[in-house]
Amino acid sequence: MADYKDRFGKWQKDAKEKFEEIDKQLGLKEKIGEGARTVAETAKAGAEKIKAEAEKTEVGKQAVKVAESTIKTHLHRLFAKTGTARQAELVKLVAGFASPLVA
Repeated sequence: MADYKDRFGKWQKDAKEKFEEIDKQLGLKEKIGEGARTVAETAKAGAEKIKAEAEKTEVGKQAVKVAESTIKTHLHRLFAKTGTARQAELVKLVAGFASPLVA
């Protein structure tokens, strides 16, 4: 079992080194971070558009109020669980989970 753990540890180290080598050539971490920011910005813009439409009626205003508090609750819990405090930190953390096997 110890031999398996050693081999796995070596494989992880080799994979990380290979990913870092590829990242230097292609800038994958930066591209992943940009992609994550783009997704977040697009989602935010879409949510704002939906919110604006929903707020045109009284029922929609109530629904938006409930949805906003739910989203804020989930976001605060996500920050707490990941040890982050800002969106940029969360994006950086998520970008760091990119698979070294993806090219």
